[in-house]
Amino acid sequence: MINRNRLTPAHRNILSLNDVIRKPKPANRHATQHQSDIQVKIPRNEFFTINADINLPTVVAYYENCWYLFSQDVINAYDERLKYISDATLYLGMTELGEYFFLPVTETWKGYPKSWNETLVESIAIAEHQWVKIRPDNTNKCYEIIDQHRLSQAIDWPEDDLDNLLAKAFSNDAYVNSENHPLLLEIAY
Repeated sequence: MINRNRLTPAHRNILSLNDVIRKPKPANRHATQHQSDIQVKIPRNEFFTINADINLPTVVAYYENCWYLFSQDVINAYDERLKYISDATLYLGMTELGEYFFLPVTETWKGYPKSWNETLVESIAIAEHQWVKIRPDNTNKCYEIIDQHRLSQAIDWPEDDLDNLLAKAFSNDAYVNSENHPLLLEIAY
């Protein structure tokens, strides 16, 4: 028989409700990501799905491998004197690994064929109801759907409001909301 009075605190089993209460399982295996980080990207060679109900028409720039979101005040103040910016729609998506992201669909950039934009929009339409995997096809200047399969269960989309999701996605100076933002020195002309 164990004499519980002789056990030191290090030897005693400390009971904590956090240790014994069963954690609720996510409604699907995909909803595993911490909501603290949301990427802005065009997913390549990974399965993703899109929630077309969560989209935002806005203005973005892609500069030095980073997406930037612009306030309308900055856009109005610079009145078409910014390089690398484009009207865009941000769609909320999720990879098959459960990572949430915003997919920017920009207007066709000057000097680029419309086929990039058109094929990305086509893949989003399919990704509203299925898992889709795309890759860039530089020869044909488009995105190619390389695989797709149906959603086996409903997706648990984040419950945060759009403001919070955007703040997570465009943190660390990726939101250009002031005329003093350092990016403007690089892209204004």
